[in-house]
Amino acid sequence: MLMAAHPMLAAGPPAGLPSVVDDIPAYVTGDVGGAPVISGGATAESAHAVGEIWPDTISLPDEFEPKGIELGKGQDFFVSGSSWSSLLGPVYFGVEYPVSPNAGAIYKGNLRTGEGAFDGDPDREFLVEPTGRPLLGLSYDARTDSIYAAVMDPGVAGSGEPLTNVGIVVYNGTTGEKIDEILIDDDNGPFLSGILVTRSGVFATSTDRATLYKLPLEEGGRLPSSPAFEEIEMSGFQGVNGFYAWGLEGSFDGNDLVILNGLNGSGVLYHVDTTSGVSAEIKIHGAQQSFEGGDELYLSGRTLYISQVFSNNVAVVQLSGDLTEGTFVGDITSGDVNFAHSIVGFGDSIYAANMDFFNLGTTDYQTEVVRLDKLTANMKGGHLASSTRESGNFIQAVNAHYSELGDALHQSNAAKPKKLGPVDLDLLRFLED
Repeated sequence: MLMAAHPMLAAGPPAGLPSVVDDIPAYVTGDVGGAPVISGGATAESAHAVGEIWPDTISLPDEFEPKGIELGKGQDFFVSGSSWSSLLGPVYFGVEYPVSPNAGAIYKGNLRTGEGAFDGDPDREFLVEPTGRPLLGLSYDARTDSIYAAVMDPGVAGSGEPLTNVGIVVYNGTTGEKIDEILIDDDNGPFLSGILVTRSGVFATSTDRATLYKLPLEEGGRLPSSPAFEEIEMSGFQGVNGFYAWGLEGSFDGNDLVILNGLNGSGVLYHVDTTSGVSAEIKIHGAQQSFEGGDELYLSGRTLYISQVFSNNVAVVQLSGDLTEGTFVGDITSGDVNFAHSIVGFGDSIYAANMDFFNLGTTDYQTEVVRLDKLTANMKGGHLASSTRESGNFIQAVNAHYSELGDALHQSNAAKPKKLGPVDLDLLRFLED
């Protein structure tokens, strides 16, 4: 991974509070016909809970080096523990740091209270205790209460040594118990990044090759008795400077994905047909067509959020129903964002997991999850200033339909929801699987 200088963007603190849910249970992300994208375990009831706290900043444990962030059930969230200090230290700081003491851990917290799931327990801090093997992206499947996380043995960027024991590890989202670990059959394993659970399987991107990895799932999200990866060669996907696929999002059936050529790559978004592997650039209209320094993605409805680690902002793109083109809306900026690899959305907010790259290995190192205003941001000079709140703006309008669907999904008579189209009804049947 090559890192570039990144200017800190000064802006006021985010002001929005979660109030509208477009993020109902967590195993899917969109559909080709324009039905709502689902990425997380929020419910309409939880987002409207009485006595909400919703802190702007949630501190993560000491010496915890985060990569992926994902929603769980209710207001829960998960963050995966990597080891950026040992991976990047020799190349970018000229220092050989030991593997992070929290590599392989998964932290579980609550967005509303800001508390960890095990606060007050002197014998436990994490849902999954450290293993010494760094985790990368992760995704949660509410059907089986399973967390899927990219895993590998410790390594050093630029050393020329192959990555070993690369794959996906599966944990129970309530107990932290290890369910399975599936390795990629490759002596020089890929550097996995993004993970996405869909109805048909779990997808993983590789930052160093134009190969998409799929772990097929059975009905109801169950792992097969002998799980194994399928490799999908993405024809048309162009790597730049040795960088290939990073963040990914897409349809709930897993047939159509949006994948970013991120970090020091081109910043181009690609539409990938996973049945054929055919990949094509997504035509973006507006002031910005590519997203250099981009890492992970979050999709809400057809609104795509892109974490840009070097500029410490989140780019916003409105995609078409078939995910093949889009329009750049603006950037969400905040001085609270500090090299955030991954983002996720809940209600009115985007949550970013800060990495604090330039303090890696020092006593000043501190990471946290920060909240940005998603729905009520106001367009100002091409930027969505997260310190302002005005109604009637573009993003609110875009998400109004998905808010209505979220409420309809939780009516007492959900089998006969009102104002839902045929694609939405198809989604309801899927949620009931």
